Amino acid sequence: MVEEKAQKGSLLCWASEVDVETQWRTAKAHTGVAMLNRAPSVVDAETIGTDNSVHSSKYTWWSFLPKGLFEQFRRVANIYFLFISILMTLGWYTDLLPKLMSAFTTLFPLAVILASTLLKEGLEDKKRHEADAETNMRDAQVLQPSDGSSSMPTYKTYSWKDLRVGMVVKIEDRMEIPADVVPLMSSEFGGRCYIETANIDGETNLKLKQCAKTAKDGGVIWESEAELSGVSGLAAEFEPPNPAIHQFKGNLTLEGTGAESNAAFRKVPLNEHQMLLRGAILRNTKWVLGVVIYTGAESKLVLNSREAPSKLSTVEAQVNNMIYFIFCCHALLSLVSTAFHLAWTSAYNGDLWYLCNEGAYEDSDNVLLRENCDHESSSYSIVSYFFNFVVVFNNFIPISLYVTVEFVNLCQAYFISYDKEMYDEVSDTPGLARTSNMNGDLGQIEYIFSDKTGTLTCNEMKFRSSSVGGIIFGHPQGDKVLTQMEQNGSEGAVQMDGNKVRSLDALATLANLPGGDDTSRAARSFAEVMAVCHTVIVENDKKTGDIIYQAESPDEEALVTGAKRVGWMYTDKTPSSVVVRLNGEDLNYNVLALIEFNSTRKRMSVVAQCPDGTYKLLIKGADNIMFDRTATDGFKLCGETNAQGRDTVTRHLDFFSTQGLRTLVLGEKILTQAEAESWTAEWHAACSSTTDRSHLMDLAAAKIEFGVTVVGCTAIEDRLQDDVPQTIADLRVAGVKVWVLTGDKMETAINIGYSCRLLTPDMSKIVIRAEQDPDSTVAPLSIADQLNQAVNSLANQEVDFEPLATSQTWLQRMFGVNKPTHNDFDVGGVEMTTTNFVDSGLKPENLAMVVDGPSLIEILKDDKLRRNLLRVGCCCRAVLACRVSPKQKQMIVKLVKEGLMTKPITLAIGDGANDVGMIQEAQIGVGISGKEGRQAVNNSDFAIAQFRFLKRLMVVHGRWNYRRISATVVYSFYKNIVLTIILFYYQFMCFFSGAVLFEEWVYTAFNAILFLGPLFLGMFDQDLSDEAATKYSKVYSSGRLKKDLNVNVMAWSFIRAYLDATLIYFFCHIAVNGQDWTGTTAWGSNGDTVDMLVFGTTVYTAMIVGMLMKMGILHHTWNKYTISGMVITVVGFPLFLVVYQTSAGNILHGGKYLNVTSQMISAAPFWLLCFLTPAVNSLFDILIEAIRSEFFGDHVDVVRQADHEGNLDTLKPLLAGTPRPDGIDASAAVELSRMGSPSKRPVTSIRVAGDGAGGKVGGQGEGAL
Repeated sequence: MVEEKAQKGSLLCWASEVDVETQWRTAKAHTGVAMLNRAPSVVDAETIGTDNSVHSSKYTWWSFLPKGLFEQFRRVANIYFLFISILMTLGWYTDLLPKLMSAFTTLFPLAVILASTLLKEGLEDKKRHEADAETNMRDAQVLQPSDGSSSMPTYKTYSWKDLRVGMVVKIEDRMEIPADVVPLMSSEFGGRCYIETANIDGETNLKLKQCAKTAKDGGVIWESEAELSGVSGLAAEFEPPNPAIHQFKGNLTLEGTGAESNAAFRKVPLNEHQMLLRGAILRNTKWVLGVVIYTGAESKLVLNSREAPSKLSTVEAQVNNMIYFIFCCHALLSLVSTAFHLAWTSAYNGDLWYLCNEGAYEDSDNVLLRENCDHESSSYSIVSYFFNFVVVFNNFIPISLYVTVEFVNLCQAYFISYDKEMYDEVSDTPGLARTSNMNGDLGQIEYIFSDKTGTLTCNEMKFRSSSVGGIIFGHPQGDKVLTQMEQNGSEGAVQMDGNKVRSLDALATLANLPGGDDTSRAARSFAEVMAVCHTVIVENDKKTGDIIYQAESPDEEALVTGAKRVGWMYTDKTPSSVVVRLNGEDLNYNVLALIEFNSTRKRMSVVAQCPDGTYKLLIKGADNIMFDRTATDGFKLCGETNAQGRDTVTRHLDFFSTQGLRTLVLGEKILTQAEAESWTAEWHAACSSTTDRSHLMDLAAAKIEFGVTVVGCTAIEDRLQDDVPQTIADLRVAGVKVWVLTGDKMETAINIGYSCRLLTPDMSKIVIRAEQDPDSTVAPLSIADQLNQAVNSLANQEVDFEPLATSQTWLQRMFGVNKPTHNDFDVGGVEMTTTNFVDSGLKPENLAMVVDGPSLIEILKDDKLRRNLLRVGCCCRAVLACRVSPKQKQMIVKLVKEGLMTKPITLAIGDGANDVGMIQEAQIGVGISGKEGRQAVNNSDFAIAQFRFLKRLMVVHGRWNYRRISATVVYSFYKNIVLTIILFYYQFMCFFSGAVLFEEWVYTAFNAILFLGPLFLGMFDQDLSDEAATKYSKVYSSGRLKKDLNVNVMAWSFIRAYLDATLIYFFCHIAVNGQDWTGTTAWGSNGDTVDMLVFGTTVYTAMIVGMLMKMGILHHTWNKYTISGMVITVVGFPLFLVVYQTSAGNILHGGKYLNVTSQMISAAPFWLLCFLTPAVNSLFDILIEAIRSEFFGDHVDVVRQADHEGNLDTLKPLLAGTPRPDGIDASAAVELSRMGSPSKRPVTSIRVAGDGAGGKVGGQGEGAL
């Protein structure tokens, strides 16, 4: 990784240093007489590493309570209510604060919330403890050391947790491997063994592993288990523990003593092929003996089993910000109340002698009063009254908010996981919500970053075509037509886009000829590379006897299958040979070395001795990599001259790319025996090096991988998944920008972009490429100049650039200092006038950008280039990045996520291990359960089986969840603000003494009484049906634009709460006390008055009824759960009041609430207030909503109206310009006409290679910069 120091004002810092262990370890194997005679205590003292137990649990019995409470009090609201409880306790048990309410009224609900959350955590952790115990107590057979005299081995049973480094364990077929071990011998010929790594990476195909090559011929030196148990001086040295599951470096040290006296002292190199990872399953092998290398927490499986990065949802972040704002309001309200109290007591303190206030009772003539007041003064400091008001208004923040949100999230996650519409029958895979707190963010996605292979495509590779000897063999669309023409005696080749095309049958004929011209030799070499240069495993079907290929990469399986198609059938592999059947004869290739493929090398090669005794380097790789390693006459087999051959291969590669096919270039190099043996010795020395092994291996590979002769290139098809084009089109209608990040070459990526409708014919493309376009006649520009030109051109068109994140203060940003202008871009370089911009065909509102990997390498290093890339990319409707590495994918996601001031919500979707970085980087990570294992799924927030399900996940579930959780949060704050404002109004009546209008337990029960309403609102409400949301994707924009939860919504909710609280309180107050607070009241014409608790409960009841009616208005749909929740609340609340007023409630209210409810409900005005006051509030809400929808409605209101009336089909004529149906607002109809046509699911899947796809690349509207 290239390290870059973060400069002042830099957009992002991209690198960090991590200290890691570098010293290699050495472990002695527990075999031989020396180990037999060693005391166990000595052995334990010399053992390195940890024990082999694993612990996935979060808590222990002693850390559960303190750690669990610490986790809960990381939530600021819990700290707040604990603080309130402490203030209540001080007021109840000390004279520091007035005695208002028992601390138990807050501590009890807080304790219930904490206890329920801790109980859930405890039950989940108990399951982890049980799973850990089951794993750690499994049995393992350990080979016991001997003196070598016995012919029978001895085994001892150990628990997995007791295994230690150096022990030799026996693993039998279909057993899980207990630790990371290096296999020493197996039951199979040549020390082979097979494992399945589904538990590690999800891949179910078998992988071939090899025992340490202890014999000089590359096999295993020991012939029996007993012989191995008597070996002395066997030791392993290896790299320190690390999480790289596909890498391992080490050496096995052999000494020429004891049972292996025929072997000289030497080191046997070890790599990932001689490593069996913990968690893998031994398959198709009777048994394996291996020495333990890494145990427990140091095993690669455990090192990779880290928790996913903690992600805070946008909804949670907004809730936290609201809580901080409420804190400020709470403090301000308490401060204002304290000021009023101070002003009132200053004016009237002298009249309050009966309250024992200081400065009042001292002048009283009543001696007894003065004596009593000297002992009990009720005066408190100003600070005490401030905290007293803090306690009075403590319900400003809903104590049940976090619990409600958590239950809502769990329910929403359940609906996602059990949605039948997201179930894939072919793979038997349902959708899965792997986290519950990110559901709301699914409805706010602004950018999607998608992998291509396995995500947009099926990752089912088929060998379609090839270029050999200057001729294309195999039609990209199928060989049936070509084969028929050849069988009918045609000339044998047809023309396609200026290229000769013949069938694969013709290639098979050439590849099976023993001699012939250059084309025949090229065909044989081409088939030879495909059949020999790979890591595919052969498995025989026991029922049919057929050969089954197991490959780590679908590309490799396609190439081996292609070799079989042309007559070269790969049949078997040993540690040092590959067997190929040609014309009924088995050919044995002796493999001297295999240099594996990786994302850096982008090539793979094999050094082998062919059946005829010649030595060859067989190599395959990406075209740009292979072209750099060809000989001066490296294209001689592809054309009449070398130059012509190069041009032909290049033209064929471009042709395959325009057909959407994946390409590889194949080559060979003839070696002398001396060259092969000399290089092989150097290669093995590099492989066994204990220092800088990777670098030495790269140097050795570079010495052989040059001077290659190209023998042809392959073209493999990977078809699009079902409905991918329609899904992308619908997501773009929803306003979501899609960026596709792929490792394909630019031409292939562009063609697939057209096929999947990421790119459309009316789009103008901005192309940023490091290499000059071969068809361009314009002088090449630097990457910086290309970006500068694009930015300047867009700036000249007065495009509204997205504001970028800066180091400016919040005050500067608030006053618009960061608003971008043309001068802010600081691009320099090439300037372009508006005329040139328009003439080039570019349209600011319809742009796409294509950028390649080499350009990104330069761009991501420089802060200014990153900013310009971000400016241009965010103006485009689509972005296509080609030849990108996994790290570049992650950095691009990070650039957009952190580089924009608006901090957009990003979603990354992929199916392979190379997508894990960007999946974890994005706010939302979605894994595809594909053919590249489950690493993407295991690191994702949501998992789906097909890309087409992403639309339903976002547009249906995401939109529902966002609107539900937003309504729940807003309502939760709203109802508590109403409660608090009513308490504030009452302070005017009690002269800001800090008295509470409601009885303390009635006051405490407020959130519990109204708990089910917002809970079921968040769980079940649907403003639109799934059919409406799916047909008209633009309705998704409400979440993308954050219309349901923002500052304006909360401000309006605050205003509505203030108005509703005013109406509720003063309606009740005037009714009870009269208009002038002295005359006849509605409560009784005879001048009867009510006490504070009756009045308070009347206000409380009117408020509860008003909140329930508000909840009813918020609901768009009703089901049995929402109706039952409303019924339970309506019945439960009066039942609570009736029961609480009886003597049974004395333990809580101490008798002061006796018969309050009876007295209240016996008066007729109470019933009038309970329904009249909420009705007026509700009518006001209905009036406001009617005005908004009638005069300020948008497309969502139109679709919602039609959906609720069951007239969705009536919206379609609007799109065609026909008269609109009655009842649809005109302005909304105009808005609806911009929505685009309803999505229609295609009947058949769409292939990448299509007639229209290739033609779009050079069509009108290209206008590439």
